[in-house]
Amino acid sequence: MARAARASIDLAALKLNCAQAAQIALALEPGAQAFGVACIEEALTLRQGGVSRPILLLEGVFDADWLVIAAQQNFWLMVENSGQVRAIAEAPLKNCAALSGLQVG
Repeated sequence: MARAARASIDLAALKLNCAQAAQIALALEPGAQAFGVACIEEALTLRQGGVSRPILLLEGVFDADWLVIAAQQNFWLMVENSGQVRAIAEAPLKNCAALSGLQVG
């Protein structure tokens, strides 16, 4: 028999954690080769906070405009569906180092 699950989220603590994410990443940066985050908004928060290492976007990007931003910011991408492959193919990027290791199979 299944039991109902209940979650309680402290929004003040969540906001504080998000605000401190860049500070924590900066403290860890000397020993890190890269960082991973769920989405591009989180990656931009780290970048704006001064993180310079590559940042992996676990959800990738979903259109060509976001791909341009990801390339400019040195974000690494997960690609898991045809829409993401299409966004890469349609992006206005020429001779981009971010695409140099791309293999489609």
